[in-house]
Amino acid sequence: MLRLLLIITVSISIWADTPKLYSSLGDLIYDNMESISRLADIKVMSKHDESIARYIGNCKMAHKHGLALNIDDPDAKAVKNYLEELRALDKERIAFIQISDRLLSKSIEEDDLESYSELIKSGVTDIERDSDRIIDYYLRYRNENYLVEVEELMLYKDELKDREDQEEVDRQSLYKRYHQGRIDQIHKRQLEKKAAMRIAIDAERESAKRELNRELDEELLSTQ
Repeated sequence: MLRLLLIITVSISIWADTPKLYSSLGDLIYDNMESISRLADIKVMSKHDESIARYIGNCKMAHKHGLALNIDDPDAKAVKNYLEELRALDKERIAFIQISDRLLSKSIEEDDLESYSELIKSGVTDIERDSDRIIDYYLRYRNENYLVEVEELMLYKDELKDREDQEEVDRQSLYKRYHQGRIDQIHKRQLEKKAAMRIAIDAERESAKRELNRELDEELLSTQ
């Protein structure tokens, strides 16, 4: 099985050019060839080895047909045939993804860590779509010898959490600034009120003191 994977992987060339017709569909197929080819090296996918090899061969053939249509006035029938090729290949691509997802769910249910790790590392499963369940299972075995390539997912989750935490910090900061501003205003008014009261008390004391001195002066004058 490993030998088959190596043959398939080596046979996949890095495209120097890509077909222009129906590129949104074609690129989706061609860009996922490598990840689907990795499924051939997974034990639980062994019965699909021939299907995977045939699929990769058909992808390469379709790519060749698509490149031949990179001309100004391609043959209408050839264009139609190429589109039919892409549609058929896309159905197979989706089928491989569904098989991989079912086997991943089964590996989690049965605690089959080896199959789980291999399926994750193939790159076929959309780990962001099912991130919570995948991460939870990964964390249960993070101290095992199996190295599960979910670092990108972990970083993605951390980024989301950091973003949420920052938004919460911003909200709290805004809330704090608002209330701190209110507190500062109240404190300022209290200080102003205290200062006004102090001035009023000092003025009242000064007035009382002058009144007392006046009364004392009058009393002294009356005794002379």
